[in-house]
Amino acid sequence: LDKRGNVYVTDTARGAVWRVPADGAPAAVWYESSLLQGTGAFNFGVPLGANGIAYRQNEIVVGNTERARLVRISIEPDGSAGAVSILAETPQLLGVDGLAFDVHGNVWAAVIAQSTVVRVSPERRDHDRGNGGGRAGLGLEHRLRQERRTLGGELRHRAAGRAGACAAADCDGSARAAGSVAST
Repeated sequence: LDKRGNVYVTDTARGAVWRVPADGAPAAVWYESSLLQGTGAFNFGVPLGANGIAYRQNEIVVGNTERARLVRISIEPDGSAGAVSILAETPQLLGVDGLAFDVHGNVWAAVIAQSTVVRVSPERRDHDRGNGGGRAGLGLEHRLRQERRTLGGELRHRAAGRAGACAAADCDGSARAAGSVAST
C-alpha cells in the first residue's frame, strides 16, 4: 500500500508486479522483468519468481524465490516504475517468501525454504562485508528453527540439483555469503 492508497501485488508465475489503483480502476501490470521471473527449479509446475513485496518511501522491494534475490524498484512521481536494481542476490535468499522494512530501512526477508529470516541493509556499513558487486550487504541471519524441515530440505536439494543455487554442503542452511551472514 503506497501513500496514494495503491496496492502492489506480486505475480510469481509471470515475474511481475501488479498495481491495484486506489480509485477503483482495473488492476494492471505495473512492472514485469526477467529479474522477477523464476527458473522452475523448485518443480511446482510454474516458476516461482516474484514473491514477497514491501513498500517504503517511494520504492518497493520484491523477492525472487527461485533466483535468491531482492529487486528494488523506485516509484516515479507519476506512479510509474522507475529505476530498478538488485538489492541483494545470494544463496541465503533461496526460497525468499515475505518481506518487510524496519524503521532503519533494512529489509527483513522470510526465507521459507531455509526456515530463516535475513536482514538486508540498504547500504554498506563497516560491519557489513556485503556480497560484492556493489550491492547492499547482508547483515544478520536468525535461525528460526535449528532442525531441518523436510519440505525446506527437499526444496534446497531440488534447487541445488537443477539450478546450482547452493552447493550440497550449503543446503543444510549453514551457507554464508562472503562471510557476511551470521547464523545463531
